[in-house]
Amino acid sequence: MNIVFCNKCKKDFIIDIETQDLGDNTERIYFTCPHCSKEYTSYYTNILIKKKQSKIREIQSDIRRFKVANPNKAQSLYKQYEKLKKELKRDMEKLRKRVESD
Repeated sequence: MNIVFCNKCKKDFIIDIETQDLGDNTERIYFTCPHCSKEYTSYYTNILIKKKQSKIREIQSDIRRFKVANPNKAQSLYKQYEKLKKELKRDMEKLRKRVESD
């Protein structure tokens, strides 16, 4: 349960995540203040971003699995994980700019 403070009406509330289909396989993930209806966008996502997020979760699981049994493999996976996280961040920033400039 995440409690946040609304910048507009200055009241606290519990986040209720919502999804809006923007077309072109793009979704907006956001929440709304129940007191004043101010909307806050958390992030935008698309198929490419979802695939990378899934791959990151898979690599995280593999890192945990190999951490003790094969530390070298775990280290190699960690490097892949870090690279993929950077790519994901760039992709999400690029998507946000594209959506918000329309």
